[in-house]
Amino acid sequence: MHSSLMNMVFMAVLGAVLFVWGPLSKVADQVYASKAPETKGFFIEGVEQEGHGGGEPEVVEITPLPVLLASATEASGEKISKRCAACHTFDKGGPSRTGPNLWGIVGSPIAQRDGFSYSSALKEYGAGDKVWNYESLNSYIENPKGYIPGNSMNFAGLNKPEQRAALIKFMRSKADTPLPLPEAPAAETAPAEESAG
Repeated sequence: MHSSLMNMVFMAVLGAVLFVWGPLSKVADQVYASKAPETKGFFIEGVEQEGHGGGEPEVVEITPLPVLLASATEASGEKISKRCAACHTFDKGGPSRTGPNLWGIVGSPIAQRDGFSYSSALKEYGAGDKVWNYESLNSYIENPKGYIPGNSMNFAGLNKPEQRAALIKFMRSKADTPLPLPEAPAAETAPAEESAG
């Protein structure tokens, strides 16, 4: 009976603690509650804040891919391609690794390299004889998982358009007959100012 008396005392103490703890935790929540700030971040005097002041919004100019390709160099692309070398080879007749050999990839059909097992997502995307053109390569290299969800390429992508253009120009050079570069749009010319007088 001694153990049952100890159990009853223990249960009484535990019940009393829980009885007191419940209301105390609610009071503590009210006392120490924090409210979300009206504006996020901190204001630093003397520093102009973005989006405030009524000024014109900043216009981000996007350079077209043909212009980027025209200014890109194969040498820069070759340096960037070292990031791909763990999974891909670029030499003619080179082996596939985790990813396929990329010789002649620019302008070739998507997911149709012999001897390489592509993910079902890439096969599905390439259905209908789609090819790796400059735009599709640019989008894929920028964000492989976002461009073709479910593909098995484990590469986060290249954010900088100049790097993607250089890599694509390098890959373009790795072919018996490189695909012609797309023509850059003609530069818009400002109308000549009329002279007064």
